[in-house]
Amino acid sequence: MFGLGKAKGLVGLDIGSYSIKAIELKPKAKEGEGSFEVENVALEFLPHDAIVEGTIMDSEAVVETIKMIFDENKISNKNVNIAVSGSSVIIKKISLPSMETEELAESIIWEARHNIPYPYEETSVDYAILKPSSGSEQKALDILLVAAKKEKITNYSNVVNQARKNLVAIEVDAFALQNAMEINYPEIFREKTTALINLGAHTTNIVITDRETPQLFRDLSIGGYFFTENIRKDLGVSSDEAEKVLKGIPVKDMPPEQTQAVIDTNTANLLEEVEKTFSFYE
Repeated sequence: MFGLGKAKGLVGLDIGSYSIKAIELKPKAKEGEGSFEVENVALEFLPHDAIVEGTIMDSEAVVETIKMIFDENKISNKNVNIAVSGSSVIIKKISLPSMETEELAESIIWEARHNIPYPYEETSVDYAILKPSSGSEQKALDILLVAAKKEKITNYSNVVNQARKNLVAIEVDAFALQNAMEINYPEIFREKTTALINLGAHTTNIVITDRETPQLFRDLSIGGYFFTENIRKDLGVSSDEAEKVLKGIPVKDMPPEQTQAVIDTNTANLLEEVEKTFSFYE
């Protein structure tokens, strides 16, 4: 949402805590505007603790990994889109009376100051109208208010720039999920209520939409590292061994039923938080 320009063809760069993924898109020939095809897909793992809970701790390692993805996979397009999430990103659905564009811009600033738990001056704010006014003065505008700490945006944009790539736009992870659903399953997106869940290394994104309209966004501070760390503690193994357990790779002198019991317990903890999210929506 925090757009920085437009580009023909681009590379979607997912800078996660565990790895960096890239997907290169090119416009489809002889098709309508906005139609793309996948040209390239790539993944490179990051050094441990290069990014911790969404904060870049080792910018040099992240920069070098971005360069490696482009060089080793012969990705020539330097136009990049990235996404951010976590506690530094706030998404809030609000309703406002129908009003003129200039008034709306002023109201958004007021709403941001009162709905964001950070000083307004320290955040970048954007918004999207979900339900435009049909002409009635009493018709409310449903609006998605989005804010991200400037420090977070700077943190991520710097590594892209240092890797000598052109940052086109910064999206929010939850919206990227929603966009993927809309493009790939348009009929379901238009007609059904859907829940999208993205399990990352440190954060799990949940998006609930109802017939095209976003209804609820939630980021859980639970991810793959949550499982790995609990497996390490509960079974008394190393981080590498815990990672193998999580991936289903047998570990010497460790009965499968013992490892499965630990995984089941931690999965239940994650599902409990997901069910709480569904209860919020209901």
